Amino acid sequence: MGRILLSQSQVSVLLTTVIISLVTFALFLSGYTLQQHTIANLRTSLRPLHPTAHSPTQQPIIADNTPDWTRLAHLQHPRTHFEVCSSIQIFADLHRLRSPARRILVFPRSWAREGKGGDFELEISRRVMRRGARRFGVELRPVEDEDDGSWMGDLERVMILRSPGIVVDAARLDEALACGDLKNGTATISEGAGVVADDLTLVSRSAASENASLPLQNLLVRSIGGLHEISKGSFNATAWLEDTAYIRFSDPLLPGPEYDAPWSMKFAARPRNKDADWTWTKLYGDFAQRRLEVCGLGLEEWRE
Repeated sequence: MGRILLSQSQVSVLLTTVIISLVTFALFLSGYTLQQHTIANLRTSLRPLHPTAHSPTQQPIIADNTPDWTRLAHLQHPRTHFEVCSSIQIFADLHRLRSPARRILVFPRSWAREGKGGDFELEISRRVMRRGARRFGVELRPVEDEDDGSWMGDLERVMILRSPGIVVDAARLDEALACGDLKNGTATISEGAGVVADDLTLVSRSAASENASLPLQNLLVRSIGGLHEISKGSFNATAWLEDTAYIRFSDPLLPGPEYDAPWSMKFAARPRNKDADWTWTKLYGDFAQRRLEVCGLGLEEWRE
């Protein structure tokens, strides 16, 4: 048989083709691997966080170490139109952080009745509540009297966060909601560093209309007012933010994050520690931005 002789140009073309084929295959393989890794990460990040039971005594709520989220809820009860947006903001945070617990807004039944037009505040409240129901899965429950326990409905436990505030870690709140110790039927947070007892309250069905209360060790709530107590030394803002689940805007030097306070008032209220001041300023800015995104509302004008 005769030998096939290839010219130098043909050899060059053949080598180039082989190299291109190998590079193409390598790129395809790396792209496929990256795609599978990305899909796996997305599945992990989108999976709801379900805390497990820590005690066998929680059987009415826990079955097979899995909470029955249909009987557990985060509840807000705005008493004025001014408080509605802050309540919906809390629900928006819980929705964004994928809390599996129900989100229920209890409000005066009179707000749901048809009335004369021209009530500007009522119309805003209704619009914000409808937006909360549509976007964040909020259940709206009109009630005549919040203290008669009827708002519990089919629930076994509820957690009430005092607004205004920002939810930082929904998983820790859900764990306390599902597994927190409620021997007396009700638990409130321990006070200290600007935090007051009713900043976080756990209520069970048996105590919905009672006054029994059990102190709950505060590992969940921080007050933004506590930043004023930071000395001039070092302050780890990252650790301060990560070591909590809910930041309550209880600042003795400002009227509230819903108000556009005068610059002179805000300047006088800034924490002395520069790192604490940065955290304080950022939190107020984040709240204002979320208020606009969630409720479509700007800050209220402050009038002394």
